[in-house]
Amino acid sequence: MKLIIASLFTLFVFLSYSCSDRSNPINTMEYGKVLLKIDRANAPSSVSLIRATLSRQGFINITSTLNILSDSTADLLMDNIPVGNWHLKVDAMNDSMVVLYTGETDVNILAGFVTNINLNLIPTGQGTGSIYIYVTWGGTNINYQWIDNPTNPVLQSSGNYFDNYGVAQPVIMYDENKYKMWYHGDGGNAKKYVLYAESSDGKNWVKHPVPVLSPGAAGSWDSWAVQPAIVIKESGVYKMYFTGYANQNYQWFIGLATSTDGINWIKDPQNPFFRKEQTTNGWGNANIAYPNVVRVNNDFRIYYSGAANSYNPYYKIGFLKRTN
Repeated sequence: MKLIIASLFTLFVFLSYSCSDRSNPINTMEYGKVLLKIDRANAPSSVSLIRATLSRQGFINITSTLNILSDSTADLLMDNIPVGNWHLKVDAMNDSMVVLYTGETDVNILAGFVTNINLNLIPTGQGTGSIYIYVTWGGTNINYQWIDNPTNPVLQSSGNYFDNYGVAQPVIMYDENKYKMWYHGDGGNAKKYVLYAESSDGKNWVKHPVPVLSPGAAGSWDSWAVQPAIVIKESGVYKMYFTGYANQNYQWFIGLATSTDGINWIKDPQNPFFRKEQTTNGWGNANIAYPNVVRVNNDFRIYYSGAANSYNPYYKIGFLKRTN
C-alpha cells in the first residue's frame, strides 16, 4: 500500500496556569489544561471525529470529542486537569465512530509550564486501511519511532554482471533538489562496483544503467573491488572516499575519486592515499577500510577501520587529519 506521510494534527499541550480552590482550605489540588489544535485542512476525508482521552490510576478518565467537519473551532480543550502524570490517547474516527487512526503518549502536567509532545498516529486496520499517517509534534523530550516503509526494498539487484549478487552500503546526499545515492553492487566472488541512483522523494529510485566507478586494471591495488564509503561536495566538486582491494583476503586500502556531476569519476593519481604502512604499531597492517569524513572548519578528519590480520580480523578505529 502507498505510504502517505502527512500532518493530521498540530498538538500543543499548554500547562500555562495552576489554581487551587481557595474557598476550601483542605483542597490544595493544582490544575492545568490540555489544548489540542487540529489542522483540519490536512485531515483525510474519511476522518470526521477526534476523541482525546486522558487516563490516570485513581482518577476518572477525562474525554473530549471534536467534530472537525461541523464544529466552529479546530481546538479541543480539556480543562481542570489535576497536575501529575497522565496517559493521553487520541483517536481519529469516521462518522460511524470507527477508529481509523490512533496514537498514545504520556503527558506530565506541571502547573505553570508548557510541554510539547511528539505523537504518532497509526492506522488501526479499520475503514479504508490504505493510508498511513505519521504525526509529529515538536518538543524538547522527543521519543522518535520508526515506521518501516511498506514498499521496501526501494532498491535491489538488476541481475546484471555488476550487481547480480545484490546491492548494499548506500551513501546518500540531498543535492540539487533531489536525493543522490552511491552504493556498491556485488558481481559475485566479492567483486564490487560503485553504482548510482537518483530519487525525488527518497523512496522511488532511478538507477544509472552502468557502474560509475569500477575496479582498476589488473595488478592495481583496487583491481577487484571498489566500495563507496562517503561522498562530500566542495565548491561544486564531489569527492568520494572508497574502499578498494585486489584480493578480499589480502590488503584493503582507502582511495579518493572526484567528479563534477556525481556520475563521471576520476580516481586520484596518488591512490591509495592512505596505506597500511602508514599505521602505527602494526594494528592496521592488513585492512584499511570504511572511512568516514567530517569537516571541522578548514580541516578534514577521516575516521577509518583497520585490522592487522585479514583472516582473523580484529578491527579498530583510526583517525587521520587532512588540511589540503
